[in-house]
Amino acid sequence: MLTKRQEVVIADISYAKSGFGVTQEGQHVFFNKKLVLNLDLKQGDEVLAQVIENYDDKKNVCKYRAIRAEKIYESKPEANQWSDKNTLDCMEEGDLWTIKELAHELKQEEKHIEQLIERNPSVIKVDAYIKIRE
Repeated sequence: MLTKRQEVVIADISYAKSGFGVTQEGQHVFFNKKLVLNLDLKQGDEVLAQVIENYDDKKNVCKYRAIRAEKIYESKPEANQWSDKNTLDCMEEGDLWTIKELAHELKQEEKHIEQLIERNPSVIKVDAYIKIRE
């Protein structure tokens, strides 16, 4: 089977109006601009999507891409009234943050920050080493 139907929660809508979602199994799904605009997708919406494996050069970041979808749950408008800081925009590419630091910066509970990170395909966890003063 080339395609399969998956329930997906929309995790993020980019400035270019493409979207990213997460399945119950934690797999990331890409939504192109046309799908995002046609379905008026917003962060927190749930969709039933027909997905296929993503292009080879994208699979390691985002396993699937949606080719069709229907909205099955629309998030409440107040759930989308995040300030820019609440959407992890305080993070710049290459920055290293702890959950505790992000929670402090965004004035949010650590559990909430963990949920934001889990649903954001552009934020990954890494092991890091630093040199300390001798």
